[in-house]
Amino acid sequence: MAEKIKKYAIVIFLTFLVWAWAFNKLERIYTHSATLTITENTNSDILVTFDKQVPIDMSLQFKGTQDKIDDLKTRIDTGLEDLVFKFNPESGKKTSGYTLNVLDFLNKSSKVRKRELEVVSSTVELLQVQVDNLVKKTLKIKCIDENGGEIIADRIEPPTVDIYVKDEYTGDATVILSDRDIAAASKNHIVRIPFVQVSPTEKRKGRPVEIKLPSIELPTDTVQTTNIGYSLGKTLVGRYKIVLKNEDKLISSVTLRGTPEALDTYRNQDIHIFVVALDGDEKKQEDIVRPVVFNFNPKDVANGHIRLAKDEPDKAVFRLVKLPQTPGESPPR
Repeated sequence: MAEKIKKYAIVIFLTFLVWAWAFNKLERIYTHSATLTITENTNSDILVTFDKQVPIDMSLQFKGTQDKIDDLKTRIDTGLEDLVFKFNPESGKKTSGYTLNVLDFLNKSSKVRKRELEVVSSTVELLQVQVDNLVKKTLKIKCIDENGGEIIADRIEPPTVDIYVKDEYTGDATVILSDRDIAAASKNHIVRIPFVQVSPTEKRKGRPVEIKLPSIELPTDTVQTTNIGYSLGKTLVGRYKIVLKNEDKLISSVTLRGTPEALDTYRNQDIHIFVVALDGDEKKQEDIVRPVVFNFNPKDVANGHIRLAKDEPDKAVFRLVKLPQTPGESPPR
């Protein structure tokens, strides 16, 4: 009797395995969104465009066995797979224009083949492909700001650049400079890459160039530093206080260079200068002498809109005095 039960159990188990294997091998349909775009090569001598604006959103239906469908779902959910398909422009070099069968293209892609699936439906079926052969031209370089206004440079080295463009293009190569770039380039040369927009979505780029802009001469003005703030290192907070010895000297007028807007922003700050104590200063026996930190607006500093008129800020002279500990309170470690 036991032997018969054992045989029945083996038969049931094997039947289950066969059923599970067969279930996994049944073909299923899985629908998911995808994107089609064009691989950008900023040095390519051809330009490929579709008759639709890229990136192109699509809804695809995949057909495959249950295990392959489940594998794709898992890879998408965990971020191991994205359904972004990139069309390589080099594949269109032989002709000036043609119709792309999207299903054929997707099913030949490595994304689909290595998952052992088939794309059986796409909301985008056909695309008209236009191929333009670009020519290398030597172009002058112009700088513009982020609003498109032209900026006259003191020096651009080299002054020209070779870039692939359409044969009819007669314009310049462009470098877009942010406010931060403009501030930096007015002090020292900066390195940027000129480009030409050859289509609404593609650029062709040249070699990096050095750019130097005219120096910005900011007007000087005198500002009263009336509010002093104190900054303590992490291990000093709640344990020490700063006793300033030259407060009268620091609460005084200082000469700054800046735009009227940046100077007004500084005047309206709740704190004008900071005296900074660092971890470890508590071990020093002598007075601590350290330059104060001006509380300029960070954006104004980054854009070169405000700075000290002299090379170095005034120095604070101070000591650290230990605060009395509350009973039962343990000092921070």
